[in-house]
Amino acid sequence: MLLLSLASCCALHVDDDPIWFSYQKDYYKVNLLAWPQSVLIAAARLVADWKSLLQTKDNCVEVILTHFCRQWMMLSVMYTDVLLDHLLLLRL
Repeated sequence: MLLLSLASCCALHVDDDPIWFSYQKDYYKVNLLAWPQSVLIAAARLVADWKSLLQTKDNCVEVILTHFCRQWMMLSVMYTDVLLDHLLLLRL
């Protein structure tokens, strides 16, 4: 039951067009660069196609931002019921 309510909550709030969807890429980059390199490498490894590129903070941030931009494009056109199904499959 908790799974359904958390996914439902996420799906409902995406319809609100969160303000962080409209920030410039440089804003994300500056904020990500504040994180330690070890944290950025761990996050980037989850989404990187080429793990060997993750040796600098800048490369890690670029990988994370590229992934975020791809996901943002998908989320921005997704209907709420489809998003809910997607979240349930991911067990979020």
